[in-house]
Amino acid sequence: MWSPRFSLSLALLLIFSSNFVVADTATNASLTSHSRDAVPTACTQDITTSNDDDEDDAAPLPIYVVEQQEETTWLSASFDVVKEGMASWVTLTAAHVKEVLPLAPQDDEEGDSVWDKAQSWFSAEALLGATSETKNDEGEDLMDRLVAQNSEILLKYLQRILPQDSTNLDVLEAQLRAYVATIASLYNHNPFHNFEHAAHVTSSVDLLLTNLDSNRHSADLPKHVQTLQSDPLISFALVFTGLVHDVYHEGVPNAQLVQEGSPIAEYHQNQSVAENQSLHMALTLLETDAQFGVLRETILGVAQEHDRFQYLVQQALLATDIADKTLRDDRQRRWRSAFGEEDTDDAHVAAQEENDKVIILMEHLMQVADVFALMEDWDVYQKWNVKLFQEMHCAYAHGRAAPNHPADFWYNFELGFFDFYIIPLAKRLPDLGFDGSFSEKHLNYAVQNRAEWVERGKTVTAEFASLDYDFKP
Repeated sequence: MWSPRFSLSLALLLIFSSNFVVADTATNASLTSHSRDAVPTACTQDITTSNDDDEDDAAPLPIYVVEQQEETTWLSASFDVVKEGMASWVTLTAAHVKEVLPLAPQDDEEGDSVWDKAQSWFSAEALLGATSETKNDEGEDLMDRLVAQNSEILLKYLQRILPQDSTNLDVLEAQLRAYVATIASLYNHNPFHNFEHAAHVTSSVDLLLTNLDSNRHSADLPKHVQTLQSDPLISFALVFTGLVHDVYHEGVPNAQLVQEGSPIAEYHQNQSVAENQSLHMALTLLETDAQFGVLRETILGVAQEHDRFQYLVQQALLATDIADKTLRDDRQRRWRSAFGEEDTDDAHVAAQEENDKVIILMEHLMQVADVFALMEDWDVYQKWNVKLFQEMHCAYAHGRAAPNHPADFWYNFELGFFDFYIIPLAKRLPDLGFDGSFSEKHLNYAVQNRAEWVERGKTVTAEFASLDYDFKP
């Protein structure tokens, strides 16, 4: 996830440790307890804000269980995140809340009502960070705008899988928007891994798919690109993945969650923890919440489409975990097999290779979208660069990161990130079927950003380190 990009900090430090000031230290942090109430969370305030009085408050899990007269009542909160006062409710049932978040706190040590706390924790202001920086120039609420934009993108691709005789279009659109709003509310207000990042990734997926589609009538279009273009469920699965890929991200990499003994890490058997949690929450909400019945039927339809959609989203989302060596090696192996120079006369093998190419195209498209800010102009790159620095600073300040402050390694880390991931990834765009001029444009952006970072990176890093963040080391 840029979800990778944060996980990438760990992966690159481990893979290319000889190039960095910090080597093999990303998993050295430890905590005395892994209970949610005891673990300090990464700061969730914007730059220049302060919340010193609440430094020790732990962010809650999003769903709570309350014991009432020997009955377990599952509670959730409303999120006023949609324009014109439309409220989206997370109406999760007991049967699947246990699956989404298996270990939720049941008692409040201070004796306060968990429901009362949930109401305040889940206020629109608390969830969406209603600070001056969450408003655009016209004063429109940023989160409302992002919900609307993402709903429009998903609707565009959803319409392609609709039957011609569809009638409940208004209901479908309303449910889609409610789903997007609910997903937005389930994002933590991290400096980087937040819903604004998800919206940027979703719009990047849309841009990449649009470019592939623009080559639809090319005579030499690769077969795997034709397959993706002709299958609307694949395209929808990709934009859906962009939307949900960092749901409930805690602002720290998977290795940290594993080391802390996080309940979520244990539940997912320490494998792609953040990615699997996002996948599980997003699909469970879609598949079991009664308010999304028409949306669910439209996307999943018959049983085979249900299974295929789950598979497509899983493959696309797990591709954003590039810190996992097993997954990374498997992707490299499949790339060499599918895009190698040797052809085969075996029809079955050839068909499997074409199928692999489609999956590889999906995976690489998601990986590009997740880090697309580094393949755009300098200003876009720096907008997200400072946000990630802030998030890593906050993790460090809370003892949830390596013992070195990010300022100690940021300059070299970015160079390694460009050299070993961003630029090689951009160079693969033509092989995957993207337009030559489009591929060249974004490769050039990556190369230019690296060159400018060489010249300005140390100064920029010093500026990042001097900013007034919520928590100082």
